[in-house]
Amino acid sequence: MLLADRLIQWHGSGRILGISMLVQAGSFLPVVLFPSIPSFFILRIMASIALGLNVPSYYSYLVESAPQGQGGTVVSLFDVTLRSGVSLLAAPLAGILFDNLGAYWLYIIGMAGRLLAWLILQVLAHPHAYGTV
Repeated sequence: MLLADRLIQWHGSGRILGISMLVQAGSFLPVVLFPSIPSFFILRIMASIALGLNVPSYYSYLVESAPQGQGGTVVSLFDVTLRSGVSLLAAPLAGILFDNLGAYWLYIIGMAGRLLAWLILQVLAHPHAYGTV
């Protein structure tokens, strides 16, 4: 996170947000290809880097894309309301999938979800938001 603000200034919040989503998706790849203890260490390192880029770029992108003076409202709507609603649905579904498919498939689903989020960002990015990936 220490360099994220500079990266956002240089490349734009949309581009850094997209990169963070790709790094998040890529973090699952070592576990999917070679499930082992070292793969989990690589996953955690890559996921930490992605989080350090994701959090500042996510909030910056939301505020930049919001109507003038509505940044706080948009952040609370997306970060609190939407995230909580998704968690209410995703937590029991993840438990059911874990029980029926095992943990391995949750990593594949997680990777696919991050790639889908990146694709949605590319397709629906706000036109005035600077620099999407």
